[in-house]
Amino acid sequence: MRSRSQHQGSVRSCHVLAELLLEAQSKPPATSWFLRSKRLQDDMGTTIEKFRAGASLLESELPRLLDATSLARRGAMISRFTAVGIPLELATRVASFQDLGSALSLIEVADATKRSLTLVAQVHFQLMGWLGLGWFADRIMQLPADGHWPLQAKNALRDDLGNVQSGLTMCLLSSFRDNDDAGTLCARWMDSNRAAVERATRVIEELRTVSSPDATMLSVALRELRTLS
Repeated sequence: MRSRSQHQGSVRSCHVLAELLLEAQSKPPATSWFLRSKRLQDDMGTTIEKFRAGASLLESELPRLLDATSLARRGAMISRFTAVGIPLELATRVASFQDLGSALSLIEVADATKRSLTLVAQVHFQLMGWLGLGWFADRIMQLPADGHWPLQAKNALRDDLGNVQSGLTMCLLSSFRDNDDAGTLCARWMDSNRAAVERATRVIEELRTVSSPDATMLSVALRELRTLS
């Protein structure tokens, strides 16, 4: 007969494997992004290679782009996955999906603003950290998806947050054409939009006091975030 500890270990492994599958399923599909983009008239071979190279660069730079909170979340997820025998490479890739969900949009922003992809990503993740958008994304991921419409609502919120994030990054880089570092650019932008930033962060701080914010609450906060761009 199996011991109690063996049974508990098997249950834990099943829970972690379920987490990995859910995390993999939450990755925004690249096909949907391209279908909604303006790239359908471009040469697909050239376009896919351009975005593939950009996404690979962002994946390799991710540990240097994330703030301490996001790094800790990603590291804890990798540890949970590898502890039940999942290969490190697969664990790392799946744990990075949420943070790489905006990769294609960031490549578009870099192309539109004629700035380096590294700078665009640094600005993007710096803003996420300062505005608390990483926490916001986590709350969206924790929404229940027990049915077709709840799942659609959850995915819509995820996509809306991604659009807000890329819109903020585009707005900032279009407003300041200097070659300053990401930290300086973000500080200047936040200073010039102080009132709107304070309103948005106040809403997010209020949400943090709620143990399990629902889709309606998150939608209201997203509306406030949209005013920043």
